[in-house]
Amino acid sequence: MQGGVMALAVVFLCILLSGSLSGLILPMSKPDGTADMSSLLSHVSLLEQNMAILQATTAQLQTDLQVTSTELENTQTELQSTMTDLQTSKTQQEVAAAEIQSLKNDVETLEAKVKSSSEELVAIKTELKYMPHGNTHGDVPLNLTLLDVISHDVKLNTAQINTLQADVLIVKNNLSLTSSEVSSLQSNMSDVENQTLDNKWSLRQLSQMTATKTQGVAFQAHDPPSHAPAKTPLQFTLINHNAGSGFNIHTGKFTAPVNGTYMFWTQLEMGGGSNTALYVYIKKTGGVNMAAGYMETGSGIGDVDTSAQTIDHLEAGEQVWVEITNNYDIYHSASYFGGALLSVV
Repeated sequence: MQGGVMALAVVFLCILLSGSLSGLILPMSKPDGTADMSSLLSHVSLLEQNMAILQATTAQLQTDLQVTSTELENTQTELQSTMTDLQTSKTQQEVAAAEIQSLKNDVETLEAKVKSSSEELVAIKTELKYMPHGNTHGDVPLNLTLLDVISHDVKLNTAQINTLQADVLIVKNNLSLTSSEVSSLQSNMSDVENQTLDNKWSLRQLSQMTATKTQGVAFQAHDPPSHAPAKTPLQFTLINHNAGSGFNIHTGKFTAPVNGTYMFWTQLEMGGGSNTALYVYIKKTGGVNMAAGYMETGSGIGDVDTSAQTIDHLEAGEQVWVEITNNYDIYHSASYFGGALLSVV
């Protein structure tokens, strides 16, 4: 099972790093077999320049992501306020419409009263017209008094109608203003919604760019000391690759630059010839065991290998390292420790 996982890890790492390493492979020796120091220095300088550019780009992307997130929160707050104002305006519009309907009903009632009074007044005038001149019949003063009352009611009702009509006009004007405010709020809400969509799209693009940059984090180191101390981080002194500068050869520890899912692997080759058993652990901050391998040697057993692999979540700033449980000889040239960021969480 461990061999299968190890093979999967190696294939994944090759795919992940093939694009990054293609431009970094330089000849390290001259034709006479001596070390080509000029090529080595150029190689180191190129790695340092690439890492500086990547770190600066990642920092800028993270800053832009924070600014865009803040703008999106502000836009959402404005949208919520606009929706609240729109609901209030709709409520006011409904109340105004109800008041107008009530006033219309009152006007219709008064108009009916005026019509009735007018009909009575016409009837009385007709009766007075055909009444004989000089007639002192007792009904005449009564009819004249009734006529005065009706005329007074007509004038009063007419004044009330005029007042109600003025009120209706005011309410209509207010309703028109409210409708204009509602239309303006609807237009503003549409603008805010469009801005929100634009901000979400920008935030998604920025997140994808940040994920693309940070997914280049990976390392591979080898050559631990031949006589490794137990229960302390192994210091792998030579680095094959260190994209993201997360691995420190002086401490033997990898520091996670971002929250994400990571994969780690290690292999140690031990010398045989004595009865010894030990574990190799991949550990993280807090001394937590992430993975373990086991080996035994004896008088009839030659060199042995032990390995461990794991995939786990790390918070930014957490560290990962390798250690063994007993002091033992390690073949440093065939022992290594590596890891890679799989996804940003």
